[in-house]
Amino acid sequence: MVHTIWIFKIPYIGSICNCNNKGCALLYLNDSYRSLNVVRESHEIAFVDMEICNGCGNCQRSCQFRAIEITGKKADVNHNCYG
Repeated sequence: MVHTIWIFKIPYIGSICNCNNKGCALLYLNDSYRSLNVVRESHEIAFVDMEICNGCGNCQRSCQFRAIEITGKKADVNHNCYG
């Protein structure tokens, strides 16, 4: 699930959403119109604990932002991470 807060005009929160990529209007707009900068990154990004990671790819398959790559049998978070 992707957890997002939709802010329509600061400081007003329009919506708090927890959805998957297939049904999310906001993520669809972000993918379709990247130049509009619809989605902003979080203050935090994902990280990989290299001692635990076995390179199975579960995290890669579940990431809606395609921000995880498997390199050298370990997961790696790329520049697509939104947090």
